[in-house]
Amino acid sequence: MPIKFTKFHGLGNDYIVLEAQDLSDVKDLGQFSKRICNRHYGAGSDGIAIVEKLDSSKADFNVRIFNPDGSEAGLLTFITKVFGVLTNWS
Repeated sequence: MPIKFTKFHGLGNDYIVLEAQDLSDVKDLGQFSKRICNRHYGAGSDGIAIVEKLDSSKADFNVRIFNPDGSEAGLLTFITKVFGVLTNWS
């Protein structure tokens, strides 16, 4: 089944943003990141950001970021700006 994603470009970076609910069949997010970030065989990017809407009084969203090598990263300024756009977009 195809997975929907949005690709953001800015300041020399490009990230693929996906919704966590669309990745329920993905067993290994690190391997998935390696495949989709590949610029020759995948969509190509500097990483992926997986957003999950939360039902919490502390936060509206959770974001997990994965590098092209499959490792999980901390929060990045570029991704913070992307989610500012996304949350005000809908």
